[in-house]
Amino acid sequence: SQSAWAYLHPRFWWRLRNPFRPSWGEPYREQVERMTAAVVDAAAAEPKRETVIVSHQLPIWITRSAVEGRRFLHDPRSRICSLASLTSLTVEDGTIVRLDYSEPAAHITVDS
Repeated sequence: SQSAWAYLHPRFWWRLRNPFRPSWGEPYREQVERMTAAVVDAAAAEPKRETVIVSHQLPIWITRSAVEGRRFLHDPRSRICSLASLTSLTVEDGTIVRLDYSEPAAHITVDS
């Protein structure tokens, strides 16, 4: 694509200086720690209920990668985390023990 070719220009190379740290500066590991703490805290606050936490795609994807044992470096185009998708984390004794992913609105398209 045209945008991919733009990165061949030296003026954009500074954006590629550290692939482990997203452009806004919060390292992936810190995103996982923040998201995991929020999930575990929410589960502890209401242990017999389900809790919904809303976030942007990248923190969800990076946390999911950590839970599934995948590395953080990835091609953003390959993320499986669509609009209105649900990434469910099951917490037992303060530890995430299960991850489920679903797309309940997958049947709705932009053309609908």
